[in-house]
Amino acid sequence: MPVIAPHYFNVRLSDVSGDTYSYKSVVSVTSRGVFAMRIPSELIPACEELAKSEHGVTVEKGKAGTAVHAYDKTRAIDLIEKAIVIYAKAETTKEIVIVYEHEAEGIYIVGPKGEIATDGYDANVNFGRAASGGISSELLKGGWGWSAQDHNHFGNRSVMKFGIGAQVYEKTTIKRATGTSIMYDLYWGEDGDHFSRTTYCQRLNSFMISFDLGGRGSNEHSRHKEIPYTEEGARFFFKAMIGLCSLNERVKNFFGDSKSLQLAIESRSARLLG
Repeated sequence: MPVIAPHYFNVRLSDVSGDTYSYKSVVSVTSRGVFAMRIPSELIPACEELAKSEHGVTVEKGKAGTAVHAYDKTRAIDLIEKAIVIYAKAETTKEIVIVYEHEAEGIYIVGPKGEIATDGYDANVNFGRAASGGISSELLKGGWGWSAQDHNHFGNRSVMKFGIGAQVYEKTTIKRATGTSIMYDLYWGEDGDHFSRTTYCQRLNSFMISFDLGGRGSNEHSRHKEIPYTEEGARFFFKAMIGLCSLNERVKNFFGDSKSLQLAIESRSARLLG
């Protein structure tokens, strides 16, 4: 059969997520003047079902693949587009979640009771028996180990970094046979009031932070974790973040003035966390 210009299908599946279904259909014409438009295997069931009620349109298998046949090319196109919509019919769910991330970029040796040592040698000298470079087998058997598996990755860091961040989102999951899309939108409560600060959900979301969640309609994800939203959960994260802000202020004030720091060291009276 003579092959003519292909037809490019690009069917928009959702105005919300922006998802589309696209493919290039090989088009040929039979000696009887019938257009044959090639379809991918996933569209065959829907096309066959639709063709049962479409006079003059058939689905036929050939050596090169399965195609929709019709004397009128536009009718074949219409049927395939309907099949795409049926195939990609969405199942949409919405849930409110607390999205959070934590950062703990500090490398040290930790013992089973929370003991802290700077490295393997320090652990062996002060908590073990052998003065060797790595963690001794005695300490390893006792449950000692590095605070992070990839400890070599942090060897060039000048400071230790610890922190958490959390916000409340409405998570929309759109499932189709073509794939799954997940979208996140900041959730401010049922009334959507951005300016009220009467709930911990609203107070948590008012922190000046943002998560890289891939954007609307994207399947990309950051390293975030999430749990179902409750007001008590939002309160927990809000209080934790306020506590870290207070700690940050104390760290800035304590270490920001080298003369005051030197005096505190000499007097041995400083309590950073007290």
